Parts: sequence; C-alpha cells; structure tokens
Amino acid sequence: MLFSPTWMQQYQRIWNADTDMVRSLETALFNGSIAYGFMGKVRPEGYLNVQQGRIEAVSTALADGVHPDWDLRAGPELWQEWITCPPGLMQVGMAFSARRFCFARGDYVQILKNPLLAKAFVRSFELMHRVCDEAGADAVSKTPEVK
Repeated sequence: MLFSPTWMQQYQRIWNADTDMVRSLETALFNGSIAYGFMGKVRPEGYLNVQQGRIEAVSTALADGVHPDWDLRAGPELWQEWITCPPGLMQVGMAFSARRFCFARGDYVQILKNPLLAKAFVRSFELMHRVCDEAGADAVSKTPEVK
C-alpha cells in the first residue's frame, strides 16, 4: 500500500540504488526530511530522512513536535495518477496551481530555482512509479481513502 512501511522501505532501496538521484541531491548539498501524505489529513503517511542524497531512514510517524522540512500532499487520485504516469515539472505546477497538490511545509519555488533539485524532484516520482511497478497493481489500487 502506498506510503506503508514496506512501501517506504522499497522506495528507500530504489532511491539509494539510483546514482542519478543520489548524485543530484549530493551535489545540491540537500539534506532534510521529506513527508508524503494526503490532503485533508492532519499527519503525513510516510517520512524519509535524506543525508548527502541518500535516504538514511524511513518511517510512518514522527515524534510529537518534530516537523519535516518538506511535506508533500495530494489526494489519493492524484498520487495514483502520478505513480502510474510520473509527472514532469509542468504537470506538478498545474496540479499545484489547481490546488490538487501542495507543500504543507517547504518551498516549491526553492526547487524550481535549483536545476539539481528540480531534476531530483521529478526523479522522485519516477522512483515511486518503480516501487509500484515492482509491487504490482495492488500498490496503487490500495491507496487509502481520505476520511
């Protein structure tokens, strides 16, 4: 299931094995925590901690009072769409403008200003697609409903 502990561990494995992803973030000196979740929910579903371009840790919860540097939110339908067919910056920008996607924390403009971050941001969706591709259709179809 999307953003479950197993899914996040597979994402970590695929991300860390992707030399383009790691190299882009390492060169950009990106270190930080990233959360993924659903619009309308109080807390994100999954968290990862990136150091020198590599995911060092994944989890499905953070301690109270701890906030991620980046918190990406979309509805279940949009996550499914993007995992099936990874978006480029234009599609992300359109979803952002239409308020179908948001940064609950973090600055989208910061990504756009740095070509290495922009490349890695787009690549992150491609890697999500690979996780679901390896897991099969169930990983996408079992995206939780937001209540």
